[in-house]
Amino acid sequence: SILITGSNDIYVGGVDFHNNRIDDYILVDHIHNDIKSVGMGLDHVLILDIEGNLYGLGDGVNGQLGPFSPISVDRPMRILSDKFNSRIKKVACGEKHSLILLENGDLYAMGDDHFGQCAGAGDEYGNPIKINFELANKNNYSFVNNSHNSSIYSNNSKSMRSLMSSNSSVSNATNVNKGHPENIIDIYSGYNHCLAVAENRDIYTWGDASYGKLGYSPDDKVINHPLVVNLLKGKNATNIALGKNVSVIITYLYEESLFSMTKTQ
Repeated sequence: SILITGSNDIYVGGVDFHNNRIDDYILVDHIHNDIKSVGMGLDHVLILDIEGNLYGLGDGVNGQLGPFSPISVDRPMRILSDKFNSRIKKVACGEKHSLILLENGDLYAMGDDHFGQCAGAGDEYGNPIKINFELANKNNYSFVNNSHNSSIYSNNSKSMRSLMSSNSSVSNATNVNKGHPENIIDIYSGYNHCLAVAENRDIYTWGDASYGKLGYSPDDKVINHPLVVNLLKGKNATNIALGKNVSVIITYLYEESLFSMTKTQ
């Protein structure tokens, strides 16, 4: 685990690369600028400061820390300098892959691609590859009924909104389905599946399709490019969280609903 203080000191705890257990948090470094976004995978961390500088920490063997990074990084190392034509807005990490969202709405991925997390770039991909949303709205897959739980909490909206407050970064929108579907405004990552929110509030998923966690049920268990979740079209997501084999989305339009996309039995 990782802790970041108000003065931007970074502490880590858990198990190190030599499988030694760390009982107390250890100060590993200090970032001079305020920290804007942190992504945490199984063994790697991405840290983004407000100036758009990106730092990597931990395991880089699968390319999840970018090209030319060492196998292991025990101090935050600046990565991907001058790689993009726009500043980085947000980062998210999966088990062995990383997502990087730019302020211009472009989305890049790097690292392990065994489940299509990096949009079919290959088994491992250290150089960031741009995610293509050209086919994203052509989703002909249906959703299996026994994988969908939708509960209406219109009389208990306060507790619903606080359910995943630590994972909430999707702002409310008055106009749903406005804006550009290819312009991504937010990203999330599970272990081996990914989710992106477009400017028009459509939600796209890709990667490991097992357990119904992508929101649709394809014939193959790997989706290597984003597809729109038809079940959530026209709904405004206010909170999103992804786990190993589950995706949870709270939506709000006229009444509040909780969608849990996973296999229930």
